[in-house]
Amino acid sequence: MLCESVMIIGKRSKWSTAIGFAVFMLCWWFGMQSLIFFSGADYVQMVVEMGMSEDYGWGLVNWTQSPMFYLCGAVTFACGLLGSLLGFRVFKKHFSKLQG
Repeated sequence: MLCESVMIIGKRSKWSTAIGFAVFMLCWWFGMQSLIFFSGADYVQMVVEMGMSEDYGWGLVNWTQSPMFYLCGAVTFACGLLGSLLGFRVFKKHFSKLQG
């Protein structure tokens, strides 16, 4: 709903669609990391039950509480934005052959 809101506010222009996709990718990434971020001890217990070491689990929990976590989020947003702009260029070239 968040990325749809961004696209509706921008009247589904090229840039609002690109930013909406980047927001979608950031939300997807954060959704995958949220278990570690919000309930680290439960995540470590799950990792140990899966046969990995407790140190490995706590290493991941500590990573989500470091500045690298936020840097990875920013890189995810930036790459989502660049990927959507690249997609616009590729599809514009591809679909222009079909129109004309």
